[in-house]
Amino acid sequence: MKKIRLIALLLAVIMLFTTACNKTVDTADNTEDNNVTDVSSDNNEENEEEGFAMDDSEGPVFTRYPYGSEWGLCAKEPVDIPKLKEMEYVHIDATELIEGIEDLTTKIFEYNNVDTLFKDYYDIYMQYREFQSMRVIGYYKYGCDVNDTYYSEEYEYCSDQFDIINEDMSKLYAAMGASSLRDALEDKYFYPGYFEDYDDFEEASEEVFDLRDEETSLEMKYLAYTSDGDASKHYAEIADVFIDLVKIRQKIATEYGYSNYLEYSYKNEFGRDYTPSDARTFIDGIKEELSPLGYKLYYSEDSPSENIYDFGELLYGAAKEMGGVIEDSARLLIKYELYDIEADAKKRAIGYQWYIPKYEVPFIFAYSPKYKTLCHEFGHFCDSAFNYGVDSDNDTAEIYSQAMEYLAMSYTTAFPDSVKKTYVKGSLGKLYDSLMWGALAADFELQVYSMNPDELTPEVLDGIFKKVSIDYNYNNYYNKGDWIYIHHFFDFPVYCISYATSVIPSLLISKAEYDKKGEGVKLFNRLLERTYGKHFLGVLTEAGIDNPFEKETIKKTADFFKEYFGIE
Repeated sequence: MKKIRLIALLLAVIMLFTTACNKTVDTADNTEDNNVTDVSSDNNEENEEEGFAMDDSEGPVFTRYPYGSEWGLCAKEPVDIPKLKEMEYVHIDATELIEGIEDLTTKIFEYNNVDTLFKDYYDIYMQYREFQSMRVIGYYKYGCDVNDTYYSEEYEYCSDQFDIINEDMSKLYAAMGASSLRDALEDKYFYPGYFEDYDDFEEASEEVFDLRDEETSLEMKYLAYTSDGDASKHYAEIADVFIDLVKIRQKIATEYGYSNYLEYSYKNEFGRDYTPSDARTFIDGIKEELSPLGYKLYYSEDSPSENIYDFGELLYGAAKEMGGVIEDSARLLIKYELYDIEADAKKRAIGYQWYIPKYEVPFIFAYSPKYKTLCHEFGHFCDSAFNYGVDSDNDTAEIYSQAMEYLAMSYTTAFPDSVKKTYVKGSLGKLYDSLMWGALAADFELQVYSMNPDELTPEVLDGIFKKVSIDYNYNNYYNKGDWIYIHHFFDFPVYCISYATSVIPSLLISKAEYDKKGEGVKLFNRLLERTYGKHFLGVLTEAGIDNPFEKETIKKTADFFKEYFGIE
């Protein structure tokens, strides 16, 4: 899963992509203005001992790619990357940062020199970068031991402060966009149209901040109830937490002038270029064209259970075969050990990738080393490493992860072709599974957030979830209360539709690779080079990938499954 936190992270993303720099690290002669990574090869022997067949002799672990220089933001010093497990968390009092943002905002219209304004903004950004980095590292350390109350409290503090910080940052961007220096800022330091998203900015009320504090507290309650590995014994309490979350989120939407949370979150929190109504039409098409195939795929002998192989042999072997950005990303991941994938009962049962701006690297966290999970998060990792942590919308971001599940299995050199063929089919079957699961979860949320929250009860929620489970051929897996295990409903609301919408383009990438080796990889790389500021459907058009909301595209996907699995 890719880590997202509503408006907060969407705005953080905008901040992060302004740190990109047009420099590469292919020589030892780096000036102080280069945004570089320390790429010494002193970890190679350790990697060999762990079984990683990675050769550092032909250059750096990761090459910075040529884009973004027009923003003018380059680190002044090379970045020294520690191993993930050695990264330190330091509590930061957000008071100074908040006061600095608010002070600059009040002075925006006093500036008449774009460089002076940008310098003062950059000082604020560096403080922001440090706070965001600690927030990410704190969340990681909490996930390593869910019983560690220090890190759970620190993450709750960071989340509460982040809501304030991002509201203030929005006010700052709105002020910059309204100033006489707007065009100069966009031309020299950002990009054309950068401030358009802030033209209609409305400051949040005190009620919104109070509601978000309540929301965070409820999310932390959910984490506490699910931290002992037996959430079922807390079913009643968890159901009540969810109902309270729905009520609070509906109130937040009302405060912003929306009739319901779906409309508010699709536009304001996710920046989607489609509506809840479009999503309804989309998942109905999935239900009609693709859900009938489910039984034939789930129980096919060509969709075997997943085995666990050596991480380096599987992932790096596949990445090296694909080459380019994908290989470089794997070298970065493995050389600096930017992953924590060991099974541990103390860890939070979740998989995600997140970007640490302080070190200009992403990392992968998983509670068990399943190859499918690793491939999924590695797709996010490639995108984040190549684009300096610049997430596009969630739907686009999930294409990288979903497509990589198929590509990495197709290219791995860990087992013979005869065995690989079986497992590639299995990976495609799992993509189908992701599509059905995403549509199911999205359907559940569309129904829940369209209701009067006062009508919600545990029994009503169970009934909705059971019905959608049957609709998407998950009825054999359904047990009472299963929905409480889908953490997205609690801490990443209305995210799940992105899993479904992204699978269709991911399957089209898989089909291109199936039709001709290398074509899927080309499409994947084309997506990596997306134009900043474009959203899901615009990015697909730019990359030459069919619109997943069109019936013909959904039918094309269904026909691909039928051909691949030999379904009449």
